Amino acid sequence: MKRQQASDITRQEEHARGPIEEDDVASECSNTESAADQEEALKDFLHSLSSTIQDEKPSFIKKNETCLKGQMLARGLYHHENFRSREVVWKLRNDVKLAEETVKAYMTFFKFESMPIDEALRSFLKVFWPEDELELQHLLINHFTQQYIACNKLQLDFQPEIYNVTWAIIMLNADLHAGHKGKKMSCSEFILILIRACRNGYEYDPIQLIGIYDSIEMKALEVFRVKTRFQHAFETNNSHTTNIHKTGHLICKQVMDENGRKTRKGRRSWKPFTAVLKDMVLQLQQDSKVDKKITIRLHHTIAYPLKYKNIPHVLCIKTADSRVFYFQAENEEEQSSWVAAINQIAARYSAPPLTFAHNDIKEHRPQVLPAFPSHLSLEQQLQHTESQLQKVSNYLTYYISMPNRKSKLPVDYMEQEVIRYTTYVRALKKLVKEKDPESE
Repeated sequence: MKRQQASDITRQEEHARGPIEEDDVASECSNTESAADQEEALKDFLHSLSSTIQDEKPSFIKKNETCLKGQMLARGLYHHENFRSREVVWKLRNDVKLAEETVKAYMTFFKFESMPIDEALRSFLKVFWPEDELELQHLLINHFTQQYIACNKLQLDFQPEIYNVTWAIIMLNADLHAGHKGKKMSCSEFILILIRACRNGYEYDPIQLIGIYDSIEMKALEVFRVKTRFQHAFETNNSHTTNIHKTGHLICKQVMDENGRKTRKGRRSWKPFTAVLKDMVLQLQQDSKVDKKITIRLHHTIAYPLKYKNIPHVLCIKTADSRVFYFQAENEEEQSSWVAAINQIAARYSAPPLTFAHNDIKEHRPQVLPAFPSHLSLEQQLQHTESQLQKVSNYLTYYISMPNRKSKLPVDYMEQEVIRYTTYVRALKKLVKEKDPESE
């Protein structure tokens, strides 16, 4: 009883003196609390959050209630490690307005003055990162870029570029240090990703980008990850399992190299390989040259059957880095099997593109396509892919309706994207149906 009275007095004192200052919070953090007490406090906080705000309702309109909730959550996230839990992430995921207010208040605790973008990102990610929640991640990075611009007094027009370079750094870190198999991203590939994402003639400083690459290669980002879902088989940080989906014999001809450059004539001949489709890569190995392998990463790849002169059973693979391969399968059944297997893997595990979040249909932007696997559930992956298909279709409709298009290139690119996402949607719907035969 006395403990309850003391608790009530403490709450009244806190209410009387207004918001807690940072020094007060630091003092509170220094108190020696057990982990069990902190966890219990977190549960009490989450349980009483709505009722606490309800008590204040006579003096606040509904918008201010959400704002106050967000400020309380933001303070807890920044100062108390035990607040960075899946319960808090779920609460933010299920309430968009609360998430917006929380992140807005959360960013005020960070000071990025005179910090390079990669160092600012390091200090940001080591506090809190919702590992499996893409929308929350985009919200956090969007406000991170705004805070970085404000702290360094940069032009607001630079936000898309800072947003893109931030995601590119996250993508680079995952590619270099996440433990996936296959070729690691090179410095030139990292720079090329950002060049593709540029708009309105903006140019990144290549010296700065090289410095960022070297920094991430030398030391991985320290990230306080809050996971809300179980790991799938392709997350190889703590797993050495290799999933082999298909093996067989293919005759390969490489047509286009990286970035859509035509393959040199001497390297365009048809060559036989033993093919192994495992995890998110297709490995090709010549029997006579054991040490020589070709590795094709399948993220954001599309495969389809191709009619090729007098050669039967040919399929084409187009990769995220614009490489193009022709393969001759052993028969028509194998041709269809390879196409289906590759598209299914690409559809299921290609992570959502990392691009600036905008809703202007008149402004098409190239997509940054990460090589690490998607963390979305099967149903969420389907929902996201359908959304991407609708978005690209809207862009395509808009561009086609323009009477005086300066270039046909965006139209051709978006037509290919419509085909790719349509293929992915079909593959994912098939997977959903196999998972739940009663689903339509």
